Amino acid sequence: MATSTKKGIIEGMEDFFKKAPNLPKGFIDWVVRYGHILAVVFGALGVLGAIQAYSAYSVISANPFYASVGYGTFAGKYYISLIAGGISSLLVLLSYSGLKARKLSGWNMLSWSVVVSVVGSVIAGQLVGALISFLIGFYVLFQLKPHYK
Repeated sequence: MATSTKKGIIEGMEDFFKKAPNLPKGFIDWVVRYGHILAVVFGALGVLGAIQAYSAYSVISANPFYASVGYGTFAGKYYISLIAGGISSLLVLLSYSGLKARKLSGWNMLSWSVVVSVVGSVIAGQLVGALISFLIGFYVLFQLKPHYK
């Protein structure tokens, strides 16, 4: 049941994004050719950035001055954003082998990365960012999907 529901959601989204204008063929071919390298670079930067941001926020939030001015009240949302960003970046890293072999499993891993990012943004209350991430992320992904089998 879950597989058919997931398939129906993806097909519905694919129908929606097919109506959008196509990206230039040269750009799509370039992204498909070098996508696995981009996944390693941006996935690693995202994971390292999440770790660094967690460390920096831990130091700042322990400072009594910042705690007294209410800076600590945003901790929950900030940590949710960090965790979602880290998991999303990790999923991008894990998509490497699938993207290199041009398998649909690599594309699926990237789509889950966008889902995690969007859900994390919604939970953290960043609704505009979530909407923009959803629209741009899935627009590009559905433009690339025909190249992965």
